[in-house]
Amino acid sequence: MRRISVIMLTIASVLTMLACASHQTPTTGGRPRVGKPLVKRLPAKTERVELVGGTVRAKAGYQFVKQANGSVTVARMGGGGGPGLSGSWGCECVVAPSAGAAPASTCTVLIDKGTLSCVTTGCAGSCDLIVTIEGLKTPIIAY
Repeated sequence: MRRISVIMLTIASVLTMLACASHQTPTTGGRPRVGKPLVKRLPAKTERVELVGGTVRAKAGYQFVKQANGSVTVARMGGGGGPGLSGSWGCECVVAPSAGAAPASTCTVLIDKGTLSCVTTGCAGSCDLIVTIEGLKTPIIAY
């Protein structure tokens, strides 16, 4: 009887670990994904984030928040504080004009350990991390 209890407890533990693992965001092995910077510094009205090498990361006290439309904004941890001028962040597949029409592809934003990056599925060009401030889109990093 005791042996059956141990086996059942082991099975329950394994199932719990698998369930937790399936709900986590994909990670990049403990370090942020690094892309090719397309700018030397962020646009003037970009706040609450910093460009560090080939990554964009939230400053201390702020976090990236995914919106219903797939874009990302920056918010103060624990709420509070207005939207400010941080803009909205997203990813776009950029295909060279000579490549013709873009094939069906996706570029999605990945939030991982306080950094933003793009993940692509089938983009024939680069997948660019873009910030939009006051209607002006600025490519920041290419992946």
